[in-house]
Amino acid sequence: MRFLIILSTFSLIAVFADDTRNSKTWNLINAHEAYRQGITGKGVNVGIADSPLNKNHISLRGKVGGELLSNRSDPWHGTAVASLIAGNKIDNFKPYGVAYDSVLYSYQATGGRARPVGDFFTKNGVKIINASWGFPRNSWVERQQRTPQQALNAANTVGAATHLYNLSRNNQTLLVFASGNETLISPQIIAAVPTYDENLRSIINVGSLNPDLVFKQGNKIRITAKGTQTNGNVFLKSENYSLMAFGANINFAYAVRGHNWGYVKASGTSVAAPMVSGAAALVAQKFPFLNGKQIADVLLSTANKDYQAPKLVVKRSYENYRKFSIAYIDNTPPTDDETIKRDLMAEGYTAAEATNIVNNLVESNAQYGRVFQVSKETIYGQGILDIGKAIKGPSILDANRLNLGDIQEFGGKKEAYYVVNTGNYDGHFENDIGQKKWDDNLHLINALNSPREQIKDLDVGLIKQGSGHLVLTGNNSYRGNTIIQEGKLSLLKRQDRSGGVLDSDVLVSQGAIFAGNGTINKDVYNVGTVRAGNGDLQDLNVLGSYTQNKDAHLQLEFGNTKNSKLIANNYNINGGYLEYIPIPAFYTNGHSIKLDLGNLAQHINNFDYVKVLQNNSMEFAILASDNVSINKRGKDGHIEPIMIMNNPNGRNIVFELQVANKEMLASILKQMEAYKSSQKGKLRITTSDKTINHYLNTSRVVRIVPIIKPQAYAEIENDTTASALRNIRGRDDLSDIYKNHFTVLDYVNSSAQSKGLSSIESLDGLKNMTEVYTQYYQNIHNNFILALNQSFTQDYLAQNTKNDPVLLASLGAYDFYPLLDEQEQKTSMFYISPRYKKVFGKDYNGNLKNIGLNVGSKTAENGYGIFNFSVFNSKLNFNYSNLKTDGGSASYNHNLKLEHFNVISSASLGVFKNYMQRTTFLRDSNIESSYYSFLGSAQLGLSKDFDVNSFRLTPLAYFNYSHLFQESFKENQAPFSKSYDSINHDSTSLAAGLNAAYLVKHSAFTNQFSTFAIYEHRLSGKNLRLKSNFRDFSEFPLEQHYQLPTTLVSLGAGVDFFFDNSFFTSFKVVNEFIEDQYNLNLSMNVGFKF
Repeated sequence: MRFLIILSTFSLIAVFADDTRNSKTWNLINAHEAYRQGITGKGVNVGIADSPLNKNHISLRGKVGGELLSNRSDPWHGTAVASLIAGNKIDNFKPYGVAYDSVLYSYQATGGRARPVGDFFTKNGVKIINASWGFPRNSWVERQQRTPQQALNAANTVGAATHLYNLSRNNQTLLVFASGNETLISPQIIAAVPTYDENLRSIINVGSLNPDLVFKQGNKIRITAKGTQTNGNVFLKSENYSLMAFGANINFAYAVRGHNWGYVKASGTSVAAPMVSGAAALVAQKFPFLNGKQIADVLLSTANKDYQAPKLVVKRSYENYRKFSIAYIDNTPPTDDETIKRDLMAEGYTAAEATNIVNNLVESNAQYGRVFQVSKETIYGQGILDIGKAIKGPSILDANRLNLGDIQEFGGKKEAYYVVNTGNYDGHFENDIGQKKWDDNLHLINALNSPREQIKDLDVGLIKQGSGHLVLTGNNSYRGNTIIQEGKLSLLKRQDRSGGVLDSDVLVSQGAIFAGNGTINKDVYNVGTVRAGNGDLQDLNVLGSYTQNKDAHLQLEFGNTKNSKLIANNYNINGGYLEYIPIPAFYTNGHSIKLDLGNLAQHINNFDYVKVLQNNSMEFAILASDNVSINKRGKDGHIEPIMIMNNPNGRNIVFELQVANKEMLASILKQMEAYKSSQKGKLRITTSDKTINHYLNTSRVVRIVPIIKPQAYAEIENDTTASALRNIRGRDDLSDIYKNHFTVLDYVNSSAQSKGLSSIESLDGLKNMTEVYTQYYQNIHNNFILALNQSFTQDYLAQNTKNDPVLLASLGAYDFYPLLDEQEQKTSMFYISPRYKKVFGKDYNGNLKNIGLNVGSKTAENGYGIFNFSVFNSKLNFNYSNLKTDGGSASYNHNLKLEHFNVISSASLGVFKNYMQRTTFLRDSNIESSYYSFLGSAQLGLSKDFDVNSFRLTPLAYFNYSHLFQESFKENQAPFSKSYDSINHDSTSLAAGLNAAYLVKHSAFTNQFSTFAIYEHRLSGKNLRLKSNFRDFSEFPLEQHYQLPTTLVSLGAGVDFFFDNSFFTSFKVVNEFIEDQYNLNLSMNVGFKF
């Protein structure tokens, strides 16, 4: 009966010292190269098929995203493995996982009958699963007598394995298996299934090394004979999907008997496998578009092969652990014992150890001979795990890891293809990528689903799919085609100018882009877009032929002094577009630029269209052959390029000119007829309803001239600012800092350009004044409402005093009418009114604080007035500026109660000191200023009270007039700093609203609950104007306009408390709704009557 066991022969040693971080191991696998790039497994979910986990252990707290358990069993093995994959990085002393920011999903595969996996892993985005377990005593020697199907049947007797194989086969989920610790000549059957079924490519086998006996010298690793685990299974017939990691004396989480904090050292391939799973998670974070099979390809192809293997390794006997076999690695074994002893001692064994091994060599072994020869791949597979190289992408396109579905035919030629679908992601493959053709020695001749007959002689190529951008910077020697079907692929040289080579044909599909400054050793076929350069004006070299069809685009970059070229050994231009693209640089208005076509000039007549593309602010006109005149601007103000060039071969080229109207067409035809006469009939002109085609003589050199677009910077609402920027942009004496600003504006996207222009124009100071005004005006609202509600309280208490004399002692103090003896009346009040406002604007936010001192008193038989003295502070934060305002104000509010209505009125005056600090979108300097503002206002209106018992409803309406004066001021000297004229601005508005109040009497105080709504509409002064100029360019006057909010809606609610000892307090919340803005006001009043 077969059974499942945990593979590791763990020797558990509890450790509590501080040096438990596995630092040497992490160094040997170059994990810190990933950490330096911020690659820690963040955002990656890793599956673990093992025993349950101890989620309370400090290494795993917060790390388990989900569990699928059959029953609870001892969690020690699963916890140990999990901690090496994703254990928390707690401090500088405790061990942590390779991918310590990844999240774990636990599936119980051991310690009970495994449940079906279902969609547990797939729904949680898991594409890597670690499995450190398997069948014992079931190796290649035993399996070679079976058919592949029989071997697979044996592996599938374990339910958990069957579930995992299905995931690997159907979803390309990567399974990382421990090779095993049974001293077998090949991995245990669970991990060896790809040998028998070639469709199972998403599996990696992991063997174990001892980090204490492996040494790193630069990038080269030296493995000692003792550094290889003596009882670890090796990789016969599984070399192509196996590699080595470190599994001896490794520290991990200790969870036996409920321990939640300790760590232990242990050894075994179960320890090595999770290092590979953690490495896979790091690769998944770096390249999120790779599936599990492709992650396996990366890890296997980048495994460190630059290692020095020992001459021999010692393996314990399959039947008797006290007996040994000796494997000579790529060396013929000696036949005499003395030579073997010398070899053992040369490899680090003592004389006593060597004698013991030789004296206990097996005579026969089902797994090993006494002394035998193996290849180093049989012992070490594809090499030693190297995370630093793995995060640079694949280094081999291996036909031995491809299938029938990977064979495709292009141009009548079949090849095997490694397909990379980047989706919406970008990626960078930095390694040199070679190819490995089919090798029969790595496969069973009778393996299931073998592609051998169809793939054995094929080269391997690369297909790029997905909308993302993939960059290759290596010396890429694979021989199959490079096909860009979607998105963009760039071939770039490294910073040291090495790399950037493709030893393959390149096929660019329609809608796809191939770009770069590298070298293609073969041919390029362009049906999409090919661009020479990478914003660096470097050439793209094609050592073969460049072929372009009629719908394709060839794009060449240019700057002020040079341009990129497509340099090919031969050109086959069958139409299409030639487009010159200005790279980000400052192009001086009117200064001509020379473009060198190189050898392409001999073929330029074969393009259907030649264009010079524009940037945001500049268009590029083509100079005529006299290098002086340029093509005229049409009535629509837009220049379309017409190239006038001389060709010594006398051949013709067609250029297309879009015309806006017949008048423009007639003007151009007249110019061209004049030119035709000067060319003595060598010029032929044809026209159509849509285009004019010009057939002109050409030369190698084209001259173009940059011209500012008539509508450049039109995104700014104020025409004067846009006009000033166009005039400044047109100057040829600008400093570098201004050139940098304009260069950025020329090339950023429309959203960023709009923000950049706004930072230059800067209406933030005007916006700040509107906030000051609304806060200032809110004081008036507050005192209006307070006066109205005080009146209601007085009326109500007076009425109840008349009806119920018993309450006279407790309530009479609040009566503002002459109901009591003159000495008992309290007709005045004093209160403090703090206020806080939070501003949520469209492109800014901030807060405003205010505190007022108020005195109210009766002014006549039916009148009441309130004096207010306030101090004020505001801070507003914009995208490119911060404004602070300090100020004070004085106001007087009056409420006159007549027979049928109330007359409400107010007058106020405020003085404010403003501090503005701003910058432009480059944030390269601070622009600072301070200035005073003065605000005066007056209000006059009517209200009417409607009383029903304890409830009063008061509609009100009033007219408002305000005057704003702001002094002239200058900002400090800086790019785009300004001088501002003074502002005198008048505004009127009409407001209407409703106030409701309800009184509730208590034994010691009276409550008043109130709410109000006020709608204000601006009648005049809707547009705030400010005249200014840039300090460095005062000859261009500016007039800025800021549209003040037309409407303001205020909704408020509050509660008042009137105490018997004459003290009162109130709390209010006011919501302000303005166009593209919401403000929240919190206020209170605390005072007393006297």
